[in-house]
Amino acid sequence: MYTKPTVLTIFAAISLSAATTPQLTVGTTWLGAGQTGTVNVTLAIAGASISGVQFDLAYDPTAMTVTVSTGAGTTAVNKGIQTNALDSQTVRAIAIGGLTQASLDAGGGQSTFTDGAVVATVNVQILANASVGLYALTLSKVVGTTPGATGVTIGTTSGSISVAQTYTVGDVNSPTGDSIGQFGDKSFNVLDLLQVLVSQTVDSQRPATCTDRFDAMDVYPAMNPSGRGGDGVLNILDVLHELAIETGQESHPSRAARGGCPAGQSAQPAIRPSGVTSQARRGQTAVGGVVLGPAERMAGGQERVPVYLETRSRLNRVAMSFAVGDGQSKLSFVAGEAAPTAVQANQQGYVALAWLEGLSVPAGGRVLLGYVSGPAGMAGNLSVSGMSAAEMDSSREINLDGPSRSGREQ
Repeated sequence: MYTKPTVLTIFAAISLSAATTPQLTVGTTWLGAGQTGTVNVTLAIAGASISGVQFDLAYDPTAMTVTVSTGAGTTAVNKGIQTNALDSQTVRAIAIGGLTQASLDAGGGQSTFTDGAVVATVNVQILANASVGLYALTLSKVVGTTPGATGVTIGTTSGSISVAQTYTVGDVNSPTGDSIGQFGDKSFNVLDLLQVLVSQTVDSQRPATCTDRFDAMDVYPAMNPSGRGGDGVLNILDVLHELAIETGQESHPSRAARGGCPAGQSAQPAIRPSGVTSQARRGQTAVGGVVLGPAERMAGGQERVPVYLETRSRLNRVAMSFAVGDGQSKLSFVAGEAAPTAVQANQQGYVALAWLEGLSVPAGGRVLLGYVSGPAGMAGNLSVSGMSAAEMDSSREINLDGPSRSGREQ
């Protein structure tokens, strides 16, 4: 059934600069059902001096409600937008004011806008029952005017709102699969942190980078140039940011679902070399490394292996994560001189570890991180994977070697 679009009629003041024809543009964005957001209405100028512009904005009321507020560019020239409802589907907004001392001194009256000024902000509320899809924001009936009341032709570029399925960044516990709807429990706690830690450090547990679950774990940086967030890599910075989300220090925005992996792309994650960081692959010098000591016999047919952090350069408040395992045995970890913040040791074949409160070790130092324990014979098969470290104060990643073997006793 066709529904007549709601129309907003807007009169706003602006000024334009160098283009063939002045252009009024409404932005685009995506939102999930029930979410709110904004898009801007901006004007590119073509050498014209424009103090006012009127336009209509059509949208689909079956998917959203829309209001219009004064844009920053309108406020900057002492103008404002007032609105009133003409009928149940139409709102008119008019920019008023704009007399400035500078314009009066120049012999003029109405002030004009700068190039690229945000004339108005469109506030969008997606309805809770809105269907997934693309909804147009259509500009029409644009009329511009100069301070001398001469008409100016203005072109238009319409925008859109994409109503998408979304998931909450960082909510990754209880996974049954890697697609939207197959992970997350609408809460944030240590279980989410452990999911990120394991996926970051254990090759076999890491979802493919094209999946929604990987994207929901890729929480750092919170924003990137695309506005989506994440950098396509899981490392210690994601674990730290997940902890900040869990403790309420960072927000947990939504992202639109990726829609699954492209046809022909493997659902298996790429395997990165155990104990090799991205910095090592770029040739950065390692400032230290993880060392596995000699196996020590224990009662009941068990043995344990000490795990050390040895430094070449001083480490100052460094966060670190890695996994150690043999791929088959039930293992446990007992803390040494520097207890880890998070430990995941209830899975067969590995223990995943993270130090998130900052390790400080002098150059040439050696710290006993703890002991990995398991059945006799497991020591010869131990390896370290997913090693990642970063300075907490600067979020700068640093390079650590690992693992190496040491014959030294503690």
